[in-house]
Amino acid sequence: MAAMDYEAILEKAEAAVTPVLGGLGYELVEREFLHEQGRWVLRLYIDRADGPVTLEDCERASRALDAALDVEDFIPHRYSLEVSSPGIERPLRHRGDFERFRGAVVDLKAKEPVQGRRHFSGVLKGMEGENIIIEDERGPWQIPFTLLKKAKIKRR
Repeated sequence: MAAMDYEAILEKAEAAVTPVLGGLGYELVEREFLHEQGRWVLRLYIDRADGPVTLEDCERASRALDAALDVEDFIPHRYSLEVSSPGIERPLRHRGDFERFRGAVVDLKAKEPVQGRRHFSGVLKGMEGENIIIEDERGPWQIPFTLLKKAKIKRR
């Protein structure tokens, strides 16, 4: 399967599951489609605004998403669906994540250097316009959201 096919499957999966998760009170944090131990796995990480994700949340979401994905039927072969909590080192992908987790210690990688750096680690101060604000011992940094490659909450 070509790399483009993986991305197409992930985009279709995100489009199919996002409204279902929203209706259940969850949000999609991250998604993966990979071949592991001889089988294909669609792994979806979910979160909720009002507290930690429980095993019951994952089971509830899995049942609803399994049905929705069966209706869409865009994955060309057998696969397993796994629904999980994002864990302690939760990825930050959306603009709202950078406001919601203000005050958390984060690691961020930029696609291109920002003031000579690609990697930032510090306290998340939120968003100012189109910039993510992170403060470390050298001061505040403004990283354009468009240059975000990867960000996650750092384990303390």
